Amino acid sequence: MNVTNPLVTQLLYYALMIAGVLVGIVLSNRLPRRYFLIGTFLASAAFLLVLSIWHQAPLALTLILFSLFSLTISAALVMDYAYPNELFDASIRTSGVGMCIAISRIGAVAGTFMLPIISNAWGSQAIFIICGTVLLIGGIICYQWAPETSLRFAKHNRSTINEPSGSRVTSSRYSDSTID
Repeated sequence: MNVTNPLVTQLLYYALMIAGVLVGIVLSNRLPRRYFLIGTFLASAAFLLVLSIWHQAPLALTLILFSLFSLTISAALVMDYAYPNELFDASIRTSGVGMCIAISRIGAVAGTFMLPIISNAWGSQAIFIICGTVLLIGGIICYQWAPETSLRFAKHNRSTINEPSGSRVTSSRYSDSTID
């Protein structure tokens, strides 16, 4: 990425990863899960694909795009913990979450193994294209099939709380939705 000091890149990346998780916590509690999930996939893909296409971009723009990617992808990590727990019914939740974690680990191992091989063979631009394409495909798949779980999970949790019958709880996240 034309950065001569790798320490600067690492420090910036790690600081943005921490900031991204904090941003992700706030946004995941304010946005519908489905939109947050799709948005982080597509935004991350866009930042990487721009970096891959415009590989002679000015250094400042390269750092900004990579910073935005780091912030977005780390914000998306928050959904690794919330979404699978909300997606599966209580009777199969632990198996479902375990399956999600196992699949993600397989992907992480494959990516870690393939990263140096692809980088040595075709360069960092190929890495950006491949990762950006995978993120784009993930965003399209989520757009097609990812359910909204926020209200379902809130309703399930509310039903376990003893409240007077006939009371209504209005979600602050969605002004027009109520949970009976």
